Amino acid sequence: MKKIKMIFLIAMLSIILASCEYLPIDTPPTTDPTDNNTVVTPVNIESFDRLFNDTMKKTITIEITETAWTELNDSLIAYAEQFNGDLRADTYVRANMTFTDDDGTVSIDDIGLRTRGNLSRVLIENSDGTLNLSNFKISFDEDFGLDSLAQNKKRTAFELEELDMKFNRNWDSTYLTEKFSLRLFQNFGVYAATTTLAYLSIKIGDTVHDYGVYTLFEPIDELFLKRRLSDVETDGNLY
Repeated sequence: MKKIKMIFLIAMLSIILASCEYLPIDTPPTTDPTDNNTVVTPVNIESFDRLFNDTMKKTITIEITETAWTELNDSLIAYAEQFNGDLRADTYVRANMTFTDDDGTVSIDDIGLRTRGNLSRVLIENSDGTLNLSNFKISFDEDFGLDSLAQNKKRTAFELEELDMKFNRNWDSTYLTEKFSLRLFQNFGVYAATTTLAYLSIKIGDTVHDYGVYTLFEPIDELFLKRRLSDVETDGNLY
């Protein structure tokens, strides 16, 4: 009698399961649906030594639209309103760069431009339209979220991903103090940033503004370490 009941229960269970609708389990895609399978090939524009060659006079011109310039200034204002006057916004805007030395001209389109620094940051433009001297950072690997600029993610220029530019904040008439101090560190075997001087102009719309002599700094980043240490020595965190 027990066997008959068991057979009956198994038969009923089979009928119930067979009548259930099969619902497949959603699984995440194996590839990013937004990935357009773009193959990004690393590319470098010009050499590190050309940029930091102190035997040649250098000029840098940044070309930026009035819209992008205003966007950069507005990003500083918005950040200050949110963070109690702090101007350390890291928003990059799109611009073009032209580098000129005795060997010719190098044009680099679609760079990222923003201000840099801590307490030294100011608005790039006052409410009356006058411009302020500012420290700037250039990014050569910004794609601005555009598929058309995806190749920029692996781009370097002068063997750098970024370039730091500082104005003559201390009004040193020779403007060599910081540069020579870093060179002194290097001569004593201390790992210090390589620097050079360049004359900076910024073309906003159709108007060119002369910003004067800036010091260009090699950023302290992974590429800084790779230029000085072996792969084993560069493994770990940089503080």
